[in-house]
Amino acid sequence: MKGGCLKNVLVISTGFLLLFSATGSLLNLQSSLNAEDGLGVASASVQFASIILSSMFLTPLVIHYLGCKWTIVACMGCNVMYTVGNFFPGWETLIPSSVVLGLGEAPLWSASSTYLTLAGQIQARQDRSRSQAVINQYFGILFLMYQSSAVWGNLLSSLVFRQDTASGADRRQLNSFQWLFTVDIITPIVLLYSGSISF
Repeated sequence: MKGGCLKNVLVISTGFLLLFSATGSLLNLQSSLNAEDGLGVASASVQFASIILSSMFLTPLVIHYLGCKWTIVACMGCNVMYTVGNFFPGWETLIPSSVVLGLGEAPLWSASSTYLTLAGQIQARQDRSRSQAVINQYFGILFLMYQSSAVWGNLLSSLVFRQDTASGADRRQLNSFQWLFTVDIITPIVLLYSGSISF
């Protein structure tokens, strides 16, 4: 089983790369894409307020009942719902999907942190090494992938918006959402079918 924990960490880290390439770039564009009546700014504000509430009240319950793996998958599904809400931007779609996204963020980060810590401890026992070193390595891998998602997400968004201006802004926005939705929907599916991930 040597390296099994590392493989799981790489799967989760790749999931974060794909997920936050899509959702992160979409969040960065909210004030531009949905500028009418301040909808984009309002949806981002609602999302961050929901994260605060989720951090205080929801996270321990979700992880307790679902476990780390299923919490990660379910919370990645919250990101998918947010992307779907952006297909038809309006107060009735963006605000509820922002609440769902915000409620899923804190459990996502807590479950992934717990998972990495447990995986690092298991791997350290198998290798007879210091658990702190392995855990730090696993977090380094996750945050490398997570931070690089901003580069890839913004690069691909800029490529989408650079398309032929004759197609119009609505078409560029639709293409951007199609790309983001595709990336978002793939991520939880990959994690779901990665059978070796447990906890």
